Amino acid sequence: MQTWLYGPLVVAADGLTLSGRFECGGSLEAVETNDQVTLTFIAAAVGAGGLSCALVPLRVGLHHPLGSRAVVDGVTHQRLAVRSS
Repeated sequence: MQTWLYGPLVVAADGLTLSGRFECGGSLEAVETNDQVTLTFIAAAVGAGGLSCALVPLRVGLHHPLGSRAVVDGVTHQRLAVRSS
């Protein structure tokens, strides 16, 4: 399955922001529960003839600090690697 995330996600020191590098840009959506944060990448449209894209930094804010919650991919449901900033 195609992954758009390159490298681990990074959680800010206050635990309220997740960021990462994604192919071609787009946006991130986070859905939070007590146990996990589900992160969904919404890809930007690539124009006709577009063969490659830059890696674009994206971030999403959380309502509550990440703490010990798992971060999972909203499409594959696989756990994503997260490191501290």
